[in-house]
Amino acid sequence: MKRFTISVLCILLFSMVSFAQYKVTESSERRMPSWVGSVEHGYLCVSGTGSSLEDARSAALAELKSQIAESVAVLVISDTRYQSSSTESNGMSQFSQNMESDIRTKSAKLPFINEISLSKAKGYYWEERYFKDTRATEYLYAIRYPFSDLDLKMLVAEYQEHEKRLNEQLAKFELMLEQMTSIEDINRTIADLKAFQAEFMTEDPRFEKVNFLVHEYKHLFDAISIAAVQTQKGVIACVLMLQDREISTRQRPTLKSNCAAKMSASFEGNTILIKYDDFPCYEEDENYIEVRISTGTSKTIYEKIYIKNNVNISLTGVVTDEQGNPVPYAKITLIPGGKQAVTGRNGMYQFNDVNPGNYEVQALKPHFQTVSNYTYISGSETVRCDLVTRRVSEPQIAGNDPNFSAPLADQPAPKQNLNPASVVRNGLLAYFRFNNTGADEMGSGVNAQLINGAKYSSESADGTQSIQLSAVNESLVSIPKPMFQNPYVNFSVSFWVLGASDGHYFTSVGGSDTPRLIMDKNKFRVIYRYQNEGDSFSHAEIPYEWTHVTITSSAKQNEYVQCLYINGELVDMLNGWVRPFDDPSKFIIGGRGADKLGNNAINMNVDNFRIYTRPINGDEVKLIYQAEGGR
Repeated sequence: MKRFTISVLCILLFSMVSFAQYKVTESSERRMPSWVGSVEHGYLCVSGTGSSLEDARSAALAELKSQIAESVAVLVISDTRYQSSSTESNGMSQFSQNMESDIRTKSAKLPFINEISLSKAKGYYWEERYFKDTRATEYLYAIRYPFSDLDLKMLVAEYQEHEKRLNEQLAKFELMLEQMTSIEDINRTIADLKAFQAEFMTEDPRFEKVNFLVHEYKHLFDAISIAAVQTQKGVIACVLMLQDREISTRQRPTLKSNCAAKMSASFEGNTILIKYDDFPCYEEDENYIEVRISTGTSKTIYEKIYIKNNVNISLTGVVTDEQGNPVPYAKITLIPGGKQAVTGRNGMYQFNDVNPGNYEVQALKPHFQTVSNYTYISGSETVRCDLVTRRVSEPQIAGNDPNFSAPLADQPAPKQNLNPASVVRNGLLAYFRFNNTGADEMGSGVNAQLINGAKYSSESADGTQSIQLSAVNESLVSIPKPMFQNPYVNFSVSFWVLGASDGHYFTSVGGSDTPRLIMDKNKFRVIYRYQNEGDSFSHAEIPYEWTHVTITSSAKQNEYVQCLYINGELVDMLNGWVRPFDDPSKFIIGGRGADKLGNNAINMNVDNFRIYTRPINGDEVKLIYQAEGGR
């Protein structure tokens, strides 16, 4: 039996050797060079096989590029591996695999890799092999390619420069979100973002950041409205407004009416002039023209404009700067009522058919001081109300990195009787006034829930109601939405508090690394995952009285800047490093925090809670403060 086993093993071994045997039928040299299959300093010696000589050559070239990309990955990963030193070993391994794969993919796209060609090789060898057992022919192609340490360092530097450009481009896309000037710009930027996303692997946090930006750009379409006014009989002037600024489009609107005929639309600059014949319209009917403008997506911008046979111009005026120059495309709001108009290129605005009464006329335009004037509209004659504003600058705050956009300077302005629901709506994600309801004033349908004995109180900053929280009951307000949107480094939170003390104020829960506000040793502090990261703001002790608090955060590249405003005034600014964040599931105000630091509940009242998807500026903070009862 033993002899039989040995015999079988010998037969198998002989078969394996026979299978591996081949005959070199043709070669580029009489003997295979010694460098084939060896390791040689200053060179990469690689080979490839294929069913034809061309296939073998291509396989060898692909292997050469792969090894160079692998060399770059190994060197770069050794410098970045420390970033995951705090993770578990399995997490570290997965991180390394993902990063190495990402680096290989990106370095393979770099010009240096693409410039690799056989013409630069310092030696090559090929041979044709014939395998007797399978009667198959295979080709081997080997390359001896010069690749020194200097070449590797040059490629690593090129890779790092490429990464820097990607981060700069991503930051530029974030900045452009506030600078769109037309519908076509938005669509073009969305297309550019989708193409840009191919630069990142799905595990790269920047991949999801691009997803978020695409969503934000698409969301701009929801914020576009048509501001229209009937300037005279048979003529309507329209402009497109993206939140607080005017934008343009090349899309001619589609017009439909229940009575008007001979309708046409033409462009004068960014203004759309609609002309029509109202002869078929009966004065006693509600006559209108529907204006629809395509965005090139499933979203259509729509406005129903009611027309009259006789236009009664109730109010008109001009908005100018201090030098007397007209201020075009400023948003004009009538308070009360909230009717809006937009100034034309000559700075003029117009309101038709306004009911008699006393009105505040407010002019708002980015980078200009918000101003108001007061007038009485009789209803029987046209009233003129002019407004003078001035441009506000954006000075740097001492110690601030010049790469950051500092908040606008706080400008002294008289107190204004403003409607809190109508001020600073750009980027306003949610607004909870807590006036005997937890409903979001933005109409999102999200309702805050009062937990563990939290209750409404008649004591408030604006004379209405607030939420009273108990430290003993650990009461809190729960909002069934995360509120903070990825990336969380760009946000603002504004609220009023009575009874500020050490403890937990708000956080997004259900994920890690989401920003939360605590007070530690009488100082406000924003923390993420780790208790020792970030600094506390410097500010005076908060007295036991209603106090308006605003936290803003903005980011560029790998850094962020946070600002703390108290009662409308900027009191401190902090810099820090950006880190990736996880998606939370809900948002809570009060109650206990998740960490040992600042986790205790607080006896306090909270009112007028605002959450923004952008960093608001100093003028906007002061406007909110004044509108909600500040002095």
